[in-house]
Amino acid sequence: MVAKWELGSRAVSPYYRVLLCVLFEMSAEALGLLEPDEESARWSPQERASSSSVLGRRTFVSLAGAASVAAAAAVSASGPQTSQAGSVSARPDQVRNDLHEITTRLRSLDGALGPGCILDQALAHQQLTIALLREAGRSQRRNILALEAADITGLIAWLSFDVGEYDASFAHYRAAATLAGEGDDPGFLAWVLGSEALVLNHLQNDRQALDVLQAAHDVASRTSSTVTSSWLAAIACHTNARLGDGHEAWRSYGMAERLLEASERDTCTSWMSFFHMAHVVSAGGRAYLALGQHRHALRELERALALHPPHLVRERSQFLCHLGEAHIAANELDAGCSFLGDAVEIASWTKSARIVQRVRSIRGSISPAYREDREVHSLDERLRAVAV
Repeated sequence: MVAKWELGSRAVSPYYRVLLCVLFEMSAEALGLLEPDEESARWSPQERASSSSVLGRRTFVSLAGAASVAAAAAVSASGPQTSQAGSVSARPDQVRNDLHEITTRLRSLDGALGPGCILDQALAHQQLTIALLREAGRSQRRNILALEAADITGLIAWLSFDVGEYDASFAHYRAAATLAGEGDDPGFLAWVLGSEALVLNHLQNDRQALDVLQAAHDVASRTSSTVTSSWLAAIACHTNARLGDGHEAWRSYGMAERLLEASERDTCTSWMSFFHMAHVVSAGGRAYLALGQHRHALRELERALALHPPHLVRERSQFLCHLGEAHIAANELDAGCSFLGDAVEIASWTKSARIVQRVRSIRGSISPAYREDREVHSLDERLRAVAV
C-alpha cells in the first residue's frame, strides 16, 4: 500500500491521512498528502484569507488523530497500555470517552467551518471506530463501540443532509440505526429514525416517512424521553399536512405540544437538546402552509421565529426560510424576499447548502414578471454572491 502511495497510483485515504499526520507530527499539506488544488478548493475566498481558520482546522486534525491512536491502542491491547500522551487508557469507558471527544469536537466545528470542510475528518473517525468495533468481537466493549459508531455515523448523516446529499444522508442514517440497535440504546435509535423521516420528507417520500415515524414512536415509547416523542409528533404534524390529512396533522400537533410542556428539560438527552417549543410552533405553521392556509401559517411562523433562541444562529436560517416561503405563498413578495435573503446570508456563513438550495427553489416559484422588483432583484444578488 505504501509503495502505491509513493508511486502515486493510489491516493492516501482520509483515515490514513489523520494517522500519518499524528505519526510525523506534520500537517497533511506539509506531508504532500493533498492534491495541489485540493486545499484551496475546499475553502471559500474568505476562509483562505483567514490563516487562523486554516490553523484551527489543522490543529484539530492533529488532536483528533492523537486521540484516535490512543483509543486504538486501548482497544487492541490485551492489558493496560500507555498512550502517546503518557496516560493509561484500557478501560472501555475511557475508550468511549476518547472516541466521544473526537465526535464532540467535530460536531462543534459544524457551523464554524461548514459541513463540507469536516466531512473527510468525520469519515476518517468513523472508519477508525468501525475498525475498533470489528476487533471487539463479542466483548463488553462491543456495545460501547457500537454506540460511538452510531453517534459519528449519525453526525455524517447530518452533514450529508446539510450539504444537500439526501440519498447519502439516508444511507448513513440507515447504518446509524443498525448500530444504535446493536448498542441497545432505544432513545438514540428513536432520534436516528426521526432523522430518517426528515430526509424522506426532503426526498418527497412522505408515506414512507410516516411509516418510519411510527417505528420511531414505538421505539421512543420504551424510553422516558417525552422530548423525543414530542419531536416525532411535530414531524408527523407537518408530514400529514403535506399529504393533505389535516385531522392527523392537528392531532399530532396537539400531542407534540402536550408532550413538550410535560417534559423535564433537565433529563433531555444531548441529541435532543436542540428541540424546543419554537420547533413545535413552526411545525404547525408549516402544516398550515401545506394545507394552503397562508394567513394562519404566517401567524404561527412569526410566533415560532419570536420563540426561537437567537443564539442558535444556524437554525435561524431555517426559520427565516419557512417564514419567507409563507410570505411568497401569500403574494407578499417584498417581505418574503427579505426573509429569504436573510436566510441565505446566515446559510452562507454556516455553509448550509440545504438552505441555499431551498431558497433557490422558492425563488424559482416567483413569476419572471417580478424579476425587476427591488426585493426580488436584491434576493437574486444575494444568491449570486453566496459561496456554499
